[in-house]
Amino acid sequence: MNCFRLYCTFTYIWYACTQEDGNAAFKASKHAEASEIYSKALSSGACPPAFASVLHANRAAAAQGLGQLADAVADCGRARALDPTYYKASARLAGEERKRRGPGQGLITKGLP
Repeated sequence: MNCFRLYCTFTYIWYACTQEDGNAAFKASKHAEASEIYSKALSSGACPPAFASVLHANRAAAAQGLGQLADAVADCGRARALDPTYYKASARLAGEERKRRGPGQGLITKGLP
C-alpha cells in the first residue's frame, strides 16, 4: 500500500470515528459537545465535500437541540451547497423554515384554500 493510500485510509477512519463520537454525544442529548466535535472535524481543512456535508447537517441537528435556529439553517445551507443530493440537509432545512414561518406559512400552503 502506498503512502497516499494509507494516508487517505487513515483520514477516512479519523473522520468516521469523529462523526461517531459526535453522534454518541448527540444521542446522549449533549448537543453542545456534539457541535464541538463536528466543528473540530470540519476545521481540520481536509474533509472531503460529501463527508463535510454530513458533518454540517449533523452540526445543524445539534444547533437545533440547543435552540440555535439561525446556526442550524446556516449549516443546512452549507451542507446543501457541498452536496445537493444529501436529502437530510434539505429535510432539516425545510423543518427549520416551517418552525420559523409558523403554521400555515410554508411555501406549499400559500394560495391554497
